[in-house]
Amino acid sequence: QLMDKDFFAERFNSLFVFSGLNGIAAEGQPGSIYYSWDEEKGETDMATVIPVSNDIASIDANNEGIEVLKVDGGRSFTADHLGPYEKLIDTHMKIGAKLKEEGLEGNIAIEQYVTDPGNEPDQSKWLTKVYHLTK
Repeated sequence: QLMDKDFFAERFNSLFVFSGLNGIAAEGQPGSIYYSWDEEKGETDMATVIPVSNDIASIDANNEGIEVLKVDGGRSFTADHLGPYEKLIDTHMKIGAKLKEEGLEGNIAIEQYVTDPGNEPDQSKWLTKVYHLTK
């Protein structure tokens, strides 16, 4: 299942514990990077992430099962999604249609979870920023 809350909660907790123990400050809300997804099979190649701005390349995170990832800038298409995570596919599809209309191909997709579900139980108020970076 793509949006298993326990999967995300465990991984975000690990990231925040690791960053706290290593003096790494988060620079924004946690999110996910999607490298590929297969809607029919319900499978994805993805990473849970927290954005940071300081240089952390010297930290050996692999011992904790954590990798340092860098997302290079480039052209992106962005949309705000307000509502439950199960409906995020609709926002992704709209961005995908816009990319196709522009004759562009998507590279990766990023979801940034602005609203913490632990603090806001009303799913209709959950804000997720969705980015599609182009090749």
